[in-house]
This record gives sequence, structure tokens and C-alpha cells, in this order.
Amino acid sequence: MKKSRSAKFVSYILLMAMLSTAAFSCGSNDTPDDVTGNGESTSGSVDTEATRENTPDSLPADLNFNGETIRIAHRDGTVYVQEVTAEATGDIVDDAIYNRNRMVEERLNVKLESIPIDTDANKAATAVRTSIMSGSDDYDIASLSQYSILPHAIEGAYHNLDGNKYIDLSQPWWWSDYMDILKIGDNATFFLSGDIALAGIQNMSCIFFNKRLFEEMGVSADDIYQMVLDGDWTYDELSKYVAMGYKDLDGNTTADETDAYGMFVRANTEPDHFTYTAGNVMYTRDKDGIPSLNVNNEKFINYMSTLYDLYYNNVGTYVTKEETVMFNAFIEGRSLFLVNRFVGANQLRDMQDEYGIIPFPKYDKSQANYGALLHDCSTIYAIPVTVVNKLDAVSATLEAMCAQSYRTVVPAYYEMALKVKYTSDSTAGEIVDMIKEAATTDFVYAYNYAMNDAGLVCRKMMNAKSSDFASTWAGIESKAQQGLEDLIKAYTDLDV
Repeated sequence: MKKSRSAKFVSYILLMAMLSTAAFSCGSNDTPDDVTGNGESTSGSVDTEATRENTPDSLPADLNFNGETIRIAHRDGTVYVQEVTAEATGDIVDDAIYNRNRMVEERLNVKLESIPIDTDANKAATAVRTSIMSGSDDYDIASLSQYSILPHAIEGAYHNLDGNKYIDLSQPWWWSDYMDILKIGDNATFFLSGDIALAGIQNMSCIFFNKRLFEEMGVSADDIYQMVLDGDWTYDELSKYVAMGYKDLDGNTTADETDAYGMFVRANTEPDHFTYTAGNVMYTRDKDGIPSLNVNNEKFINYMSTLYDLYYNNVGTYVTKEETVMFNAFIEGRSLFLVNRFVGANQLRDMQDEYGIIPFPKYDKSQANYGALLHDCSTIYAIPVTVVNKLDAVSATLEAMCAQSYRTVVPAYYEMALKVKYTSDSTAGEIVDMIKEAATTDFVYAYNYAMNDAGLVCRKMMNAKSSDFASTWAGIESKAQQGLEDLIKAYTDLDV
């Protein structure tokens, strides 16, 4: 999400003051003063400072959908259920979501109904698709994982939301740059994502670092943060520190899992985040927004050699198949870095050592900005084409939910939980702002499973312990190209 598409976060101190008020209102079931939900205070006071909490939306103030039930089909599982519906538990995030839903229900006179489908992303998406394509009017909103729902739009399963009466994609709560990347062509928006998608925020790239271990090497957390803020956090710096992190703890002169390393990392998952945060873009578009593959080029070939060296030619890297090995080593103080996503903070609550949060490194200093990838399990929202008579109510509900998530839910998670509850320094807050502003995806990665796993060529090479890009890509390219052509044909065949 580029800054041109989202509002700049206000200062950390102002947000903390704002959130202390938000937390108080979330702790009870009373409706807050802002009962309209559009940022206009009804308490008689006049807003004098622009904040997330009072940012107005463009929904008419007098909308009334006469108690219409809005059925939300979603993936089962803790985070996917939480972002759609949550009970008031006393947890600040749960309470913010609970109050958001009650506010939207009262404001629009609708009733939200949560329908969990399946914990498996593909099974959930397929079940919803089957219902839609059979003509059954079972669901009003689909809340499903990116990689499983994207192919279904070009089958005509979901409404084109361009020009929708109530969905205002110019608002800061919608991740417009991210949604633009998901398009095939430039004249249809089938999918929505934004601050309503808590799973998206939780699945943004980040690296945690152990402050104590760095201090023992004579490097302070402030030094690391300043390097990031100065734009100097690159692969060369990461590789240097990773190598410095190796210690033969048991003295057996063999590098094994019980030793200390710069980082423990998997050949699955983490290569995605390394690759797409390093400035690699695996597609181009023509004047009509139609994508084409742009993988087999000098920059990407050189990058894959760099990634291979980091994985297999650096003494400080331990490649494991198990995520628990990564987390345990970091929690136990045997790893300088934990390469992961924001959601990883959930598993670090009881860690004794203090840690900081930084972005993935730039490939080199010529890269303009740090990158952040939304992992492909991030949530996408869409409206089934079977929704006809209550399209206005459904659209307004999505707009209101996303707007209110921007005002209260994201601050509850992002500011309070991630920055303050889990970390002890305010500088991390500035870094987290930077990561969230940079978060996006790549077209080839997003539609990977329709293009012969082209978007995961980085995983394929790291799993094979190979630096031979040419032969790896040769085994993928033909079917990837055919898959892309099939996507484009299906899109152009739609009446949009």
C-alpha cells in the first residue's frame, strides 16, 4: 500500500492518546459517541484534529436497510473467524471487532451473520464457488484467502465492483495499489482488501531481531534501526550479521541444529518474502493493463544467485523444514534473526530477551524503498453474483466495516498489540509504519497456482538447493505462459 493510496499515520504519541480513549469504549458494550460511524461526533464537541478515528466516509447518513441479514462466508480458523466476528472478551482486538460489528449493524439497520465454511482455504473457496455457480443464494459476502479465491472471479462468480454505489476505493481503508495488482486488465475490480482484512496485516513480511545478541556483538538496537531508517539495510548487511551469528555451542566442530546461528530459515514460505521484498517484479502490463511474464531477466537471475548464497553459502544460516525450529531457536536466544511476518509476534509473548522489528532488506542501495509482501493467505473480500436484490445493503456494509476497521480495529491490533504490547521501544513503531506502507504483492505470485507455480520459482530453487535458474525456469515457463493466456482469455470473455 503506497502512501499515495493511504493516509499517513499520525504521530505515535497522538495515536497512543487516541487509543487510550478507544480502549475505554471497547471495554464495554455501550455505543460510543460516534454512533453514526462516519467520523462526525454526536456528543456536541467539535473535532479539531484529523485522526484515523474521526476520518469520515462517504456513506449517506440516512441509510436504513430494514434489518436485512448480511451473510458472510469465511474461512474457518482463529484469525479468519476473528476478523469477521468476535465476542467481547476483554482483549482489545476482539472488543474492537465486536464493537465495529455492532456499530455497523446499528448504523445501517442490518444484521451480520457469520458462516464459517472450512479451515482449508481451497475447500472453503470451492464450496462458496460451487454454491454461486449453481445459482444458490447462500452468501452475501465471501471472505476467503487470496490464493484460493482469485481464479473464481474470471469464472464470473463475483460482481465487478467498479463504479459501485457505496464502495469508495479512494478512501484510505482500501488497499487500492494491492487491489490494482490483482486485476487482469484495468476495467474490473472483483476483489476488495483493506483494513477489514486483519489476516492481511498479520501476514505482512517482517524480521524480528534479538537485541541482547546484537548488544553482545557491540551493536545496539538503535544502530540497527538507524541503518534501516537511513536506507542502508541491504543483503550485504544481512549476510554479514547472519555470518557473525554462528557459534558452535556444543564444541563438536559440527554445525547442527543445537548451535547458534544468524538465522534459522525454511526453503518453503520465507523465499517468497525475500524475493518479492527485494524489488523483483515478475510481470509487466500493456496499455490496457493486460499482464505478461517478466521473470527470465538478468536482474532476477542475479537475485536468485544472491538468495542461494544467503541460504547455502553462509555459515550463519541453518535451513530447516520446521517453523517450530525457527521460533524455538529465536526464543531461546540462539538466533539473531527470525524471518517471518507480523503474526509471528503472537508466539514471542513469553520471550525473555527483548526483540525489535525491521523490514526485509533491500537487494542493494539502488533499491528505492523497502518492500513487504502480503502472504498469499491474506484475506480477499468479494460479493457473489447471486446477490441481486440487496446489493446496495451488502456494498454499504462492506464499506462501513472497512471504514470502522480503519478507525478502531487496526489501531487496536497494529498500534497497541504489535507495537506496544509485544515490543518495548517506540522506534519499532516507526519501522512498522514503514512496513505496512510498503506492503503489496506481485501478479505472478498472486495467481501462482494458475501459472504452473511460476510465482514460487524461488521456493523451488531453494528446496532443490539449486542456483541454476535457467534450467529451473525452463521446466516451468511453457505451462506458466499457457496458464497466463488462459487467465487472460477467461477475463476477456467476461462481460465487464
